[in-house]
Amino acid sequence: MINKGKSTEAVISSCNIDFNNDVVVRLRTSKEANMPPIVSTKLYIGNLPETCRRVELQNLFEQYGKVIECDIVRNYAFVHFENPDDAKQAAGGLDGVDFEGAKLKVEVCIIVLPHLLASSLALL
Repeated sequence: MINKGKSTEAVISSCNIDFNNDVVVRLRTSKEANMPPIVSTKLYIGNLPETCRRVELQNLFEQYGKVIECDIVRNYAFVHFENPDDAKQAAGGLDGVDFEGAKLKVEVCIIVLPHLLASSLALL
């Protein structure tokens, strides 16, 4: 459990950090609080079969929109869409789908800005 004293509360308030059961669920600086949220076009695809080829995976995801990059790393991959709405729809439509005998795990990647990550780690 995170012990939030008065000085920590002031930092939390100034950085717009929200806690839900002691888990940081949003982190933005005061300056960024008035900016729209960052929307990711990058998907993580887990549980890929060993036989998976990039072109086959890319074809599967292109059903949802224009794929601008598709990279396979062992049994997982990253697929980048041109449009964030397409990425979100693909994640919802393909998570749990059977692909070449494996049940895919598809998630929208979370974008963490380095200076915000350092700030959040200093608080914990």
